[in-house]
Amino acid sequence: MKELSKIAASDLGLKESPRGSNKGPALRKFFCADDLDGDGYPWCAAAVSYWTQQWIAANGVKLKAPKIAGVIRFPEWAKANGLVTTASHPKPNDIVVFTFSHIGVVESVQVNGEGVLVSVDTIEGNTNDDGSREGYKVCRRHRPAEQCRLFIRLPAC
Repeated sequence: MKELSKIAASDLGLKESPRGSNKGPALRKFFCADDLDGDGYPWCAAAVSYWTQQWIAANGVKLKAPKIAGVIRFPEWAKANGLVTTASHPKPNDIVVFTFSHIGVVESVQVNGEGVLVSVDTIEGNTNDDGSREGYKVCRRHRPAEQCRLFIRLPAC
């Protein structure tokens, strides 16, 4: 089974051009993966839609692929497909919806001695090295558990 985090990691470093524009040839595939026309808007959800579409195709999973441009619609898609998991038990390759209107893919999970979630390491689009949700590239980020609102777990093949 191809992992969602590995699919997302293949895009690490992709950048907007010009920087800060929410545009550029490297990002065109993300904008084509959502339900809006054109580019120039925040693209974290479009990137996760693209990566999820690639995961579905690579693994032959029967699941309606998201074509979502806005983070706010990801929980609806997840609930409609029975993919919401508890925020206290995420796993690598889950999709994480943050409390600050941003989204990414979980690469690893850190828990304390009692098994309580402490933080997640993610791959996110439309961020930067400072962790902004309005960044300019695909990056790895380290996020505290308090910033995680919802986890979406794709089905096993």
